[in-house]
Amino acid sequence: MSPVKKKKVLVVVAHPDDEVLGCGGAIASHRRNGDRVTILIMADGVTSRAYNPQEKISRVQELARHDKAILSRRKEALKAGASLGVAAKDIIFMNLADQRLDSYPFLDVVKHVEMVKQKVKPSLVYTHFWNDFNKDHQLVCQAVLTAFRPAWGKKNTAVFHMEIPESTCLSVPCRGADFIPDHFVDIAKSLPAKLKALKVYESEARKSPHPRSVEFIETLASQRGQQSGLKLAEAFVNINMRTC
Repeated sequence: MSPVKKKKVLVVVAHPDDEVLGCGGAIASHRRNGDRVTILIMADGVTSRAYNPQEKISRVQELARHDKAILSRRKEALKAGASLGVAAKDIIFMNLADQRLDSYPFLDVVKHVEMVKQKVKPSLVYTHFWNDFNKDHQLVCQAVLTAFRPAWGKKNTAVFHMEIPESTCLSVPCRGADFIPDHFVDIAKSLPAKLKALKVYESEARKSPHPRSVEFIETLASQRGQQSGLKLAEAFVNINMRTC
């Protein structure tokens, strides 16, 4: 019997903590199976909170002003990744402006994803849902779909879209654009790792019943498990990347 081929998995998210909230259980499960997981985090996750549109400062000045907060959030991401089994070398920070990904030419955002795509060559990608309420999430999703668009004569990469509690459920209702999962990952064995990673993000911690609370994440895992006939699960929408 030939050995099972290990997967190369790429997780592309907008902000530090999205990877845990959306697919932390799946990440831990992949690592338990020996799969290689790379996490690409596009924005710094910090600078929007003090952003003042009337204050005209450069991005370099902004980064210098918030360097301690950015470094702290990055350390949280690395520690959370370790809780899920992902090595620091496999977590990539693009450090783009938080909640302002739309301030960059879209091609620039796509090229950031494509550079990592060429390096990792994944067979499976997890990213945001296209109709998420958060604009950064939407743009990251669009960039991923562009970077991994179908190509003639080549095997297409599977792309799974995750839900982020608090933002995905706030999406403006639109026919055919609701988050209706059709793919579920069993996280019964990996939920403890996900919760441990979530607790690492002290800067983002919230108390129940907030959607980013530990209790909410546990309840959501149970609900998604009930939907899919599993004890505990994470839910995704699967894009079947077929050529026309």
